[in-house]
Amino acid sequence: MRGLVLISENVHDIPQRICEIDARYMVYYNKIKSRYEIHARGHSPSLQLVLPYRQLDIRSVDYVNMTRVDRQLDNIGNIDAENEQMMSEKVSAILDKMQYKTKSLMSYISSGGEDIPAYEEL
Repeated sequence: MRGLVLISENVHDIPQRICEIDARYMVYYNKIKSRYEIHARGHSPSLQLVLPYRQLDIRSVDYVNMTRVDRQLDNIGNIDAENEQMMSEKVSAILDKMQYKTKSLMSYISSGGEDIPAYEEL
């Protein structure tokens, strides 16, 4: 791997923190492309992702954690659950409004009203 320099430690222990996410991960600095890269031991090709930051800091750990496939599956599950909850709340609100309007309409008709009232009158 020409042009790659293994970064095994730094002041903030970022390589160790990234390794905690996945023990196969290793941090390299690509001198040719002037960027940090995450490679995996035992894979060919080993490049897993390129860090979008010019320096190695806590954002790098967050980025690696966020881009993990298993993490993305969790995120999709959470998004689906939130969407289902929002849809349920909207349907419930519509049904409540329909029930209120229907009660008002029935009350109006049963009190002797002969014409159906305008929407604003309900």
